[in-house]
Amino acid sequence: MINALLLVTLALGVSESTPLTVTVDTSPLSIPAGQVPVSLYRGASRSHANLRGAVKVSLADGAYEVKSYSTKITYGSFQVVAGVLKAPTGIVRLQGDVVTFDPATLTRVSFALSSLSSPPQAISLQLRDTQGVSHLQGRADVSVFLFDGRYEVTSWDGVTVFGSVTVEKGSITVSGPLLQRTAVGVGFDRTKLVPASFNLSRLRSPPARVDYAVSPAGPGRVDGYAQCNADATLWLPPGLFELRDSKQKATSFASLKVDGGVEVEGPFANVVTVPLVRCAQVTVSSRTGKDVGLEGLTSVVSGSFTIRLPKGDYTVLDKTGTAAVFKIDATGRGEVTAEDGGVTLTFAPCPPSL
Repeated sequence: MINALLLVTLALGVSESTPLTVTVDTSPLSIPAGQVPVSLYRGASRSHANLRGAVKVSLADGAYEVKSYSTKITYGSFQVVAGVLKAPTGIVRLQGDVVTFDPATLTRVSFALSSLSSPPQAISLQLRDTQGVSHLQGRADVSVFLFDGRYEVTSWDGVTVFGSVTVEKGSITVSGPLLQRTAVGVGFDRTKLVPASFNLSRLRSPPARVDYAVSPAGPGRVDGYAQCNADATLWLPPGLFELRDSKQKATSFASLKVDGGVEVEGPFANVVTVPLVRCAQVTVSSRTGKDVGLEGLTSVVSGSFTIRLPKGDYTVLDKTGTAAVFKIDATGRGEVTAEDGGVTLTFAPCPPSL
C-alpha cells in the first residue's frame, strides 16, 4: 500500500521541463542576413513559421525539424532534451542556445536586384521552389545559399515569372525571358524591361512610401514590386501595376500597363514618366515599279516610302491586292510573315528622339 502511494506521488510530481528560450539564426543562409525564412516542425505540426534573421523562440522538449518556408526543403533537425539543445543533423548547427546553419555544402547564388531601379530602391521578388511556394524574400542585392534544385524568380505575389535558376553540384544555369547569367550570379535583362520614372515628390513633401502592386491590379493587391519613398526609375516587366500609398492601401494614384511600352491612366498619371512605345522605322520599296501603300494607314503611293510604326500587324497593298504582310513586336523589331516578291521591306530602330 505504501509503495503504491509512493508511485502515485512520484507520478504526480513528474512534469515537463520548462520551455527553453532558443535563438534561431538564419543569417548564414544569405548575404545580407535575414533573407531566407525557415519553419520549425515538431512531429507533423508546425510550431514556428517564417523565422528570418536571429529570432528568439520558446521550445518545449521534443524533436524538431527545420524546413524551408515551403516545407519542401529540410535543412536538418535537432532535439530539446530536459531544456538542453542536442543531436543536430543536416546543416543545422548548435552553439549554446543558438540554432544556426553551416552552408558549406550549399551553392551560393547572387541576384543583382539593384539593377532594377535607380537610385536603388526596395525591390521585392521571390525565389520559389518547384512547388511554387516562397523560398526567398529579397529587397536588395542578395546572395542565398541553395540546395540542388530548380527555382523560379517571380514577383512578390508570384504572378510575373522572370525565369528560373537551376543549381546542380555547384553549377548555376539560368533560363527564362528576363534573366541572364552574370559573372557573379544572376542578373536581369533590362533590354526586355521597360523603364518608368516615378516622380513621387509631386505627390507630397516629403513623399510618402509607395507600393507598386503587380497584376492583377485592383483592391487587395498591395504586395509590391518595389517600395520607394523618393523619386526613382524602375525597370518593369510585362504586366499590370498600380501606384499606391502603402499607408492607405486602397488609394490608387495611377495604373500602368506594361507591354513593350507603358500605358498610364489614373488621377495622378502625370507623376509617372515613361518612354514612348518602342517602334520600328519601316521602308517599303516596290521592285516592279508598282504603287504601294499600307492598308488603313497610307494611300497607295509611287515607288517607295518610309514610315514609323509601333507594335502590330500590317499589310502592304498594291493596286492588285496584298503585296506583303509583316509585324512589329514589342521591342520594335520587324518581321515579314508573307510576301509575293514584289516589294522589299527594311526595318530599323526609330531614332532615339522617339
